[in-house]
Amino acid sequence: MENKTKKIVAREILIFFGTVLTSLLFLAGLMLYKQYLISDTEKKSKLIKELKFEKNSLPSNRVNALYENGLKNELFFYYKLGKDTIAVSKKHQEDFLVDEFGILKNVRQLENHKEYFSWFPSTTINLEGKKITYKNYLELSNQIKQIYPAYEDIEANTLVDKIRAKFVSKKDSSLVFDYVNYEEFRVLLENKNYRDNLYQFMNKEFDMGTLAEYEKKIAEGLKYNEDVIKRSKSINTKLTEIEQELKNKKSRLMEKSETFRMTFIVWLVLLGIAYPMRWTFKILKWSVNTVRK
Repeated sequence: MENKTKKIVAREILIFFGTVLTSLLFLAGLMLYKQYLISDTEKKSKLIKELKFEKNSLPSNRVNALYENGLKNELFFYYKLGKDTIAVSKKHQEDFLVDEFGILKNVRQLENHKEYFSWFPSTTINLEGKKITYKNYLELSNQIKQIYPAYEDIEANTLVDKIRAKFVSKKDSSLVFDYVNYEEFRVLLENKNYRDNLYQFMNKEFDMGTLAEYEKKIAEGLKYNEDVIKRSKSINTKLTEIEQELKNKKSRLMEKSETFRMTFIVWLVLLGIAYPMRWTFKILKWSVNTVRK
């Protein structure tokens, strides 16, 4: 074999292995990038868990939940109607203030008690074995209508008069809490005497758990403040950003088969450049030079 031929063959062999080496370097780059993505996604997944744990550890607004999901409507306003003092719960206030003709009653709202709760005169009536305790005629009327839906259309005063005439009632007193707004309620909960009596009051209507559980929930609720709200919003913002980044990174992760397929395509492209395209260019160049000569 002539020296010139040997050089040509050697060059072609070097070019061939050059394409193989370049393809292997491309594969190594893909593998390193994939490893980086895996490591980064693991870090982000860990960070998401930590942020979610921190968010769940923040004090929740249990005081607001207690106030809005039941207590608010059970708090009382006090009115002077003629010579009588009447306690009316928030849920019955609108019905109480107007008569059966829709005309506003001539009543005067009284101030709250000093401790914002009191033992208010109430009446207990034994209705065919069912004991009903009420502080005003609306309470009695509503409770009767819940037990006997057939009385739903009877006007409250008329129904109460009939029940009082038929059944024996007994005077008593009930613990009632004055109506306050949410901000005032939070302040009042810092007073232990108020909290203890509120537990006694609420436990009759709702399952408040043990006193220790109740105290723990209230203590957590009182820790809920502007700093907690800001931190919670900050965590939510970070979680949204990191979860989006994680989603994008995971979408870039390729299966092993996809990695090898891309490497094989790159190798074929390199072979195409190294041989058919290169030889085509050489042939065209030779043809042009030959024509010129």
